[in-house]
Amino acid sequence: MLRLYAAFALTGVVTTLIGPFLAEAARLWRLGGSTAGLFFPAQFAAAMAGTLAIGKAAAKFGHARVFALSVLMMAAGVGLSPWGPVPLALAAVAVYGAGIGLNVPAANAMAARAGGASVETALTRLNLAWGAGAVLGPAVLSYSLSRWSFTGALLALAAVLAAAAALQWRGAGNGGGGADSPAKAEIRASGARRAAWSAAALLFLYVGTENAFSGWLPLVASQAHRATPEGGGAAVSMFWASLLGGRGVAVLALRRVTPAHCLQAGLAVFLAGAVTAATSHSLHLFWAGAAVAGFGLGPVFPLLVAAYYRKAGVVMDVSGSAVAGMAVPLISGGLLALLNWKRG
Repeated sequence: MLRLYAAFALTGVVTTLIGPFLAEAARLWRLGGSTAGLFFPAQFAAAMAGTLAIGKAAAKFGHARVFALSVLMMAAGVGLSPWGPVPLALAAVAVYGAGIGLNVPAANAMAARAGGASVETALTRLNLAWGAGAVLGPAVLSYSLSRWSFTGALLALAAVLAAAAALQWRGAGNGGGGADSPAKAEIRASGARRAAWSAAALLFLYVGTENAFSGWLPLVASQAHRATPEGGGAAVSMFWASLLGGRGVAVLALRRVTPAHCLQAGLAVFLAGAVTAATSHSLHLFWAGAAVAGFGLGPVFPLLVAAYYRKAGVVMDVSGSAVAGMAVPLISGGLLALLNWKRG
């Protein structure tokens, strides 16, 4: 499991790579806003395609080998991305985006199955690892890309990913290992069809809440509190750092409280923080509200995924309807990126 967590932390780094990558690529390649905006839909559309393909891929090869292949795809895409020209860079981003799309559901399915009776804890730890990569990655990469070498930093990350892929492949076993028999798959598919729409709705609402709240923080800080860009950015950083902390605390809390109570408490804390941020009359109180809201949202996503895994085995199992549920975050993220590009 530690090897899985470490590899999934790298997925967090690659998922958030597009921001630091574009900032430096736009400077070096003199990209206009419309051209730079193409990279967002390239990543998210490819990620959506990868997620939609996970059912058949896992049925044929098993989740473990699909996961290893996805890390290799991320290594290839990251390694090719700095060379240009723009069409090649876009294709490279699409390659690692497709790897992300395969990687996330495969990793969650592997962690859920290995978690036994502690599915919630296993998934929370897994997504805590992703969050660590997502929080630390942009800071480290932004510095490395601008101060060291654009090409060198990305090649170094690609090399780490390739090594992780090799380790995952060696531990993947011989053959399909993650797929059910046809009869069992049909039973699971029947249950998954009943749960998939509920899962999709809740995951859609969660992703919308997370993205909308964090996305509005800089604008509210600027307009309501006359904050500098750094002040607005601090609110976003506090939100994501606290979200990561919330997942860490949830791992400990699940030893004493039920997953349902932990989920309810997290949502209540989020609402308290959101109300505080929305009604605050000072920048410091606004920051505090953003941090509290992030802390409350921390355990929500992994606990939702765990709940539906227990209900119908829908964590990226072999049924197509299960895939649809987990595709929602990628679809909504892709739409957000596309709308932002159109607006620019």
